[in-house]
Amino acid sequence: MACGSVNPVTRRQTAAAEGCGFQHVHLSVRQKLDEAWPSENESSALIEDCLARARRYGRVILDTNDPEGSAETQERAAAMGLSLPQTRVRVSKALAELTKGLLDRGLEATLLCVGGDTLLALMQAVGTHELTPVCEMAPGVVLTSFVYGGRARYILAKSGGFGKPDLLCCLADRIGAGREEKA
Repeated sequence: MACGSVNPVTRRQTAAAEGCGFQHVHLSVRQKLDEAWPSENESSALIEDCLARARRYGRVILDTNDPEGSAETQERAAAMGLSLPQTRVRVSKALAELTKGLLDRGLEATLLCVGGDTLLALMQAVGTHELTPVCEMAPGVVLTSFVYGGRARYILAKSGGFGKPDLLCCLADRIGAGREEKA
């Protein structure tokens, strides 16, 4: 799951998701704002760690939110002279590059993308301009397909500002994520 939404509803959903078995990876300020970071060896290590977690647990959240009550990313972005729109684009792009890295290294999973900026950045990162709706999995949550790497991929997309706290858990259960935990 790629989570780029800062909405309080999303924060409650990711907390509930962690409680139902999602591995939760919080990106650091550097990982979110340093444009060179995705091309560094450290990013490869994070991608491999996330890929291993996905294969073992079936449910992983890549989250761009700072810890509750922290404004570290906003403060660092301001110190770098970035406006709020520039910060949103940079953070979304970093998350999209990490998600693309997972796909490039063989991730076999239905993605869940929370936040419109995140979805747009991911589609740009994988070079696709078309999503094909498959079905509505829950009110406001659409399963779509796109082609990347010569094959169909699936992504659930939702905005950050709606849904019950257990929505992410329910969606993961519905698509079968994490049913085959490996030792």
